[in-house]
Amino acid sequence: MLHPTRFAGLSRMVTTPDLVFHSPAAVQDAWLQLKEEQRREDGSSARIEGRHAARLEACPSHYPAPQRPNEVDAARVAALPSIRAAVDAHKNRRGMIARMMGRGDGGAA
Repeated sequence: MLHPTRFAGLSRMVTTPDLVFHSPAAVQDAWLQLKEEQRREDGSSARIEGRHAARLEACPSHYPAPQRPNEVDAARVAALPSIRAAVDAHKNRRGMIARMMGRGDGGAA
């Protein structure tokens, strides 16, 4: 039987989606350890063995593989600084016009 803190750590690892991308093998190993410690109604282990393990290894993972950045992502990231600068300029211009018209800060947060 797993120690409660070990069980908590393994279950947290299995249920944290980000870990699948960073270390999928560790998540799979944690799941297999939890499965090994699981008990059936008759008291036997629910460990995955033999043909069942081979069949699972042959199946594709249901987790999506980490995607490499594509051209669209690269263009979006490259455009962020100019977009932020344009938004800041718009906010400054709106605030300046509001101050000129005597409306305070122009609603700028």
